[in-house]
Amino acid sequence: MGRDRRRGDQVTDIGDAPAATELHEHLRARFAPHKTPKQWFLAEQFPANALGTLQKFRVKDAIMAGELSPLES
Repeated sequence: MGRDRRRGDQVTDIGDAPAATELHEHLRARFAPHKTPKQWFLAEQFPANALGTLQKFRVKDAIMAGELSPLES
């Protein structure tokens, strides 16, 4: 983990990515079925605006363009 003066602790490496089935099982135990994602994608970083808000439209565009790889099951 790294330290950022403005934002505090930052995760810089999570190691191996979990399998899609592990993520699905973890979230399915905590959320309603309609709130559990059906697909998972790997991203190096999330696109954000100047305030740090996630730009969902850019994530969607990256998925549609094939720039993000699907997470293995």
